[in-house]
This record gives sequence, structure tokens and C-alpha cells, in this order.
Amino acid sequence: NMEIQGNEALQAHAKDTLALFTERQQSIRALHFEEANLLVIQIDYIATVAQDLPNGWKAGDKLKLEGLSRFSFQEGKISKIEDVS
Repeated sequence: NMEIQGNEALQAHAKDTLALFTERQQSIRALHFEEANLLVIQIDYIATVAQDLPNGWKAGDKLKLEGLSRFSFQEGKISKIEDVS
């Protein structure tokens, strides 16, 4: 679990994780509004691990995950993103 606050921190985290995978692909399976200000997107994620990681994944391992992202909106802007996989 982790929490990131602010655009700059999110951009830094995204940049830091680029080196973890030699390739990755996200595909949207479905999306819908659960509430007027809550968009839920179901995602398929496929990636190849670039290096051995502390969680036990090894370089070359192929990952196939299903997850979802919840986008909350306030005043017409994204106020929160929650990723679950």
C-alpha cells in the first residue's frame, strides 16, 4: 500500500517505476460512473519484469494483472485516484 499526494509526486513515482519493466501494457476492459463524481475503470495489465525485485519477482517474469482505478472528481478536476490490483 502507498499513498502519493500531488501532481509532482505522482510524476516522480511514475518516472521511478519506468526501469522496473522492459515492457508493459494497460488495456481498459470497461468503465462506468458509480456516482456522479466517481469513475471506475477496469484494467488489464501485462508487463515483463526488468530486474529482480524484493517482492520475489525475477527479471523476465511475465505479469498479468486485473485491476481497477477509481477517479474521484471535485469542481471538474480529478481530486483522487485509487488503483487496486
